[in-house]
Amino acid sequence: MKTALDLVMAAKAQSREIALSEADAALAAADVVIDVREPDEYAAGHLQGAVNLPRGLLEFKLSGNP
Repeated sequence: MKTALDLVMAAKAQSREIALSEADAALAAADVVIDVREPDEYAAGHLQGAVNLPRGLLEFKLSGNP
């Protein structure tokens, strides 16, 4: 069974970090921006147009399976 560290490392291998100076262009080019924080954190402030999908529900919402 994979450990939490294994899962994080696998996710990082498929992710690309960008410099802060590139963030505005990346956001403008994005089809969707997903904010994975909890609803109260999202309500306290978020990027305009971001969709709130809390991390604990992300796979369920994106897969379409209950």
